[in-house]
Amino acid sequence: MRIAGTELNLKHKALEIYLSGCKSHSCVGCHNPELWDFAVGDNVDIDYLESKLAAIQSARLVNSVWILGGEPLDQDMDELCVLLRAMKNHTHKIVLWTHYEDVPKPVAKLVQYAKLGPYVSGGEPYVEPLLGIQLANKEQRIVRLYT
Repeated sequence: MRIAGTELNLKHKALEIYLSGCKSHSCVGCHNPELWDFAVGDNVDIDYLESKLAAIQSARLVNSVWILGGEPLDQDMDELCVLLRAMKNHTHKIVLWTHYEDVPKPVAKLVQYAKLGPYVSGGEPYVEPLLGIQLANKEQRIVRLYT
């Protein structure tokens, strides 16, 4: 599993982790088509990510981790779960962003929220009330999974 990049989202106080690789390559309007390739980025370094998250949390800059892509659920499930467990040790809120409509149980047990559903062209953007995040259209939704 490879990470294409990380970003600090100060508006939502989130560390965003972008995984490379997507099997579908068919979501019209995908916000990161450059991350469809599984070879983009660097191999996951859990120790580095944990130290980065600990440092920015000590500065009180984040209170959640967002896992995006590419497509997180197209990754090796064992590797994804290792990443999620490591992040869960450092934050109380993990949000998984996926175009799929369901989250496999091993992953769902490790994340608190998931953004489900693909981008649909022509859809009207709206602010999703659960986390106050603007989504591309009403076909997408955020659901609460586990605490």
